[in-house]
Parts: sequence; C-alpha cells; structure tokens
Amino acid sequence: MYSHILPACFSIIAAALVLFQICTEKKLNEATVTLVGVAFIVWFLPLVTKIKIGGSEIELGQRIHRLEDAKDTSQQKIRDLEAREASLLGTIEELKRSDAVFEVFASASTEADDINNGGDLGLTPEQHSVLKALSDTRYTLRTVTGVFKSARAEQEGAMGSKVQTNEVLQELLDFGLARTAKGKNNTVVWGLTPSGRAQVPPA
Repeated sequence: MYSHILPACFSIIAAALVLFQICTEKKLNEATVTLVGVAFIVWFLPLVTKIKIGGSEIELGQRIHRLEDAKDTSQQKIRDLEAREASLLGTIEELKRSDAVFEVFASASTEADDINNGGDLGLTPEQHSVLKALSDTRYTLRTVTGVFKSARAEQEGAMGSKVQTNEVLQELLDFGLARTAKGKNNTVVWGLTPSGRAQVPPA
C-alpha cells in the first residue's frame, strides 16, 4: 500500500510556510507556491505515471507500484517458506512420537550368529514350527498371537496355546535364532536372526 507519510510531511511544511508568510504579512513567493503545488501533487503520486521536467520524463507511479508489488511478493514468499518449515517440523515431531516406529534390538550377539549360522541344532518340531511362522515373508515382525495362529496349523509341531508358543519363542531367543523388538504400545514383537533364518528349510 502507498504510504501517506511523504505527502503529509510535504503538506505540513507547505502549510507552515504559508502561515508564516501570512502572519508576517509577506507576499507569497514563488518557492512557497511551488512547494504548495508539490505538496498537492504528492498526494496523487500513485495515480501519476510520468512527470516531465525539461526534456526528461520520470516514471513515478509505475515504479512505486512495481516496488510495492515486489515487496508484497517477497513477503508472501517468506510467509510460504515459514509455513512449509512449520509443516516439516510438525511432521518430524509426529514421526518421533509415532508408536509405529520400531526400536529393534538384536537379542543374540554376532558371534552367536556366526557359530549357529547354517548348523544343525537338533531343534524340536515345535521349534521348527515357530521358526517357519516367523519366516513368513508377509511379515517383518510378529506378535505371539500371530505366531501362534500360524504355528497351530502345522501338521507337525503344531502349537496348542499362546503360552506354549511364548515358551518356544523364549527357547529360540536363547539359541540366538529369534530376536525381539518393541512395537505399538510397547508390545513385544518377534523376528528371526540370520541364524534363525538359516534353520528354515527353503519353501
């Protein structure tokens, strides 16, 4: 928007000079009349496109409008950038607070993985059944309930309850064949270690 400070200042100065000359009973000189005219013109600068002084033409209004438009555009871009920054920060905070982010930790050491990888541990049918359930490619990590639902359908080594499934999972954890992680609402979920995956026969 066009500022009225400049024309107001010109008007005050011009009025002061006119009053001074009237009070001192002096005739208005040419300089005072010119200043009054300038003060009047300044109020209409936004509407004036050109002023011709001698052989030169000065574009006033257009330049003022262009400067104001550029200023408005810059301010809008700054506001857009600030809004995007706030949105990104909000997204980052949501990801940090999300319960869906897993904090996975390996339960078996790398040395145990190297020792057990590919070796025959003499596992029971129940342990093989649970390993097979954990190796289901549709899942990365599974709850005890999910493992039980898959393992109870096995013909050999079928699980009879979630309690039994949990016991077998603990055995596999001790062998370094299974690992645990925390899922939503701090629920314990289960997955295979490299050694555990090596114990699952190819499909």
